[in-house]
Amino acid sequence: MRGCGDSTGKVQDEYVLQEQEDAVECINWIKRQPWCSGNVGMMGISWGGFNSLQVGLSKAMTLWFLYITHQVSHMKC
Repeated sequence: MRGCGDSTGKVQDEYVLQEQEDAVECINWIKRQPWCSGNVGMMGISWGGFNSLQVGLSKAMTLWFLYITHQVSHMKC
């Protein structure tokens, strides 16, 4: 997520559309690699878990699996 940890960029807010678009871009890059079978999943804890849910439930992405733990429950996908 941009601006978190050692990443570049600036955190705008939690759960912004840009996070989902970044994840979709990364997953599509992985799927194009010769070493990838095409089966890609996401896992996440807390903020990353909710981001994974948002991406996994979007119509733009087909994921092979989702592993989510300690996600928030008060947000809407």
